[in-house]
Amino acid sequence: MHSEKLKNKIYTNLLLILVIFGIAYLFIYPLYSGNGAIYRPEKSISQYLKEKKDMNQSISIVGDYDRKIAETNTAYVKALNTLPIDDLNKILPDKADPVMVVYELSKIAMSSGSNMILSSPRFTDDGDSDNSNSDKQYNTISVGFSLEGTYQNLKNFLKDLETSERIYNVTSLDFSSEQDDTSSSANKYSVVVETYYLKSN
Repeated sequence: MHSEKLKNKIYTNLLLILVIFGIAYLFIYPLYSGNGAIYRPEKSISQYLKEKKDMNQSISIVGDYDRKIAETNTAYVKALNTLPIDDLNKILPDKADPVMVVYELSKIAMSSGSNMILSSPRFTDDGDSDNSNSDKQYNTISVGFSLEGTYQNLKNFLKDLETSERIYNVTSLDFSSEQDDTSSSANKYSVVVETYYLKSN
């Protein structure tokens, strides 16, 4: 009698093991792998886990980009706050001042390298004309003047003009000489330059 109960218990345990194995094989394994003879889910657990991993990686990449954008914006604002606005205004001022332009040209002409005197200044400002090109974002001041000195003086003047803070464009240069044509002889030069300023809105 005791052995019969033991056999029944063993058979019951074996049956439970077979049932558990069958459920695992028919339902749990297909649920994880996506492949099964009877049950085949639309997406397996492994696929969901892979999608979750990919999504976490995407979120991490987006977070990195957000941090880089924030760093770029911070650097941009910092750069704006440290821009040499005064220097930029000298390069391309926002208003016309022909008298100041002639004064600056005179200083350049009288510098130690040039040692020339500017005379007979005359200027025109296309911002004073109603026929100025409306497509341009700037106006032009044209300044004509006379200089007298050696060829080397003129070279130094043009070099100083090129390296000045304000933008100057030489549009005309004529000269006449009453002495021999040497680098040390004094010549008379007629120069026309253009400089620019922003149009007012």
